Amino acid sequence: MVNLSALPRSELLKSVRLAREERNLPRDPKIVTLTDEQLRNKLLVLSESNTPSVSKNVKFINSNFTEVNKNNIQRSKRVYIVDEALQTNGVVKRVYNKDGIIKWLNSKGGKMAKSPFTRVNFSRSSIVKIDI
Repeated sequence: MVNLSALPRSELLKSVRLAREERNLPRDPKIVTLTDEQLRNKLLVLSESNTPSVSKNVKFINSNFTEVNKNNIQRSKRVYIVDEALQTNGVVKRVYNKDGIIKWLNSKGGKMAKSPFTRVNFSRSSIVKIDI
């Protein structure tokens, strides 16, 4: 368990709000603790302005799942998979074309699928837009 009191005030307030919504906690909980994985997941997906760190060797994957240049994927179509980033301590190593990764997910049943490169299970809620 991680004690959230060690976080900066703004992160703490966001985490408390998210935890309250998730667990229907009382308005003013004294201490809120989450497991390490829950905390990392919540902090990664807090908002689009809090982008995770991106590897300097990030790979851009188009809709055919081949590695392409950064300019070959439109900014509005660039996404990453949160579950992949969690396995690498919050570092994004692959940026996918949104259409391609959603097509992949739908071809595997629509609810859960394994990532085409790392074989990590992910769902549609794990696909997050990234602005790089």
